[in-house]
This record gives sequence, C-alpha cells and structure tokens, in this order.
Amino acid sequence: MLGIFGRLSAGQAMPAWEQVPTRQHSIQQAAALSVKATIVVAEALVLLLRAVLALLVVAAGTRHGRRLPAPGPSAPAAFAEPAAARTRPTRTDRR
Repeated sequence: MLGIFGRLSAGQAMPAWEQVPTRQHSIQQAAALSVKATIVVAEALVLLLRAVLALLVVAAGTRHGRRLPAPGPSAPAAFAEPAAARTRPTRTDRR
C-alpha cells in the first residue's frame, strides 16, 4: 500500500538530492577533492618553507654580534630631509 507514494507520475522528475550519483559523477567529485587537498598541502608547505627561511635570515643576521649600522649623518644627501621641512611655518594671520 505504501509503495504507491514512492512512485513518480509521468511528468515528474526525481529531485537531485534524492538521485543516486552515477559512477562518473563520483569519480569527478573524488578528483576535485584530491585537487583541493593537493593545493592545500602545497600552500602549507610554502608557508612552512617561508617560516624556516625567515628564521634562518634572523639567525644569520644576529650571529657573531653583527648588526646593521644605524642610520646617521653618513646617509646620502638625496635621502636627507631639507631644513625647510623640519621647521614650522609662521602664521601671520593671527588676530
């Protein structure tokens, strides 16, 4: 008696969420999932390698007490700030 409710009439189609996926569709889903997993693993490896490289750069820079010299008066004149930019302009329109 309840078997009647499970049948479709001639003009109806089964909804997509009730359909059993075909073998080809299952293979496509598995391939897409594999590609996504490969991309995630590759990105994780890149981040790991960048972190290791950053640690090596920091460790190599602080070894033997060597440090970069602090910027001082020996800086090139092209990077020096002009004297006019260091002083404040005077206001002549005070009331």
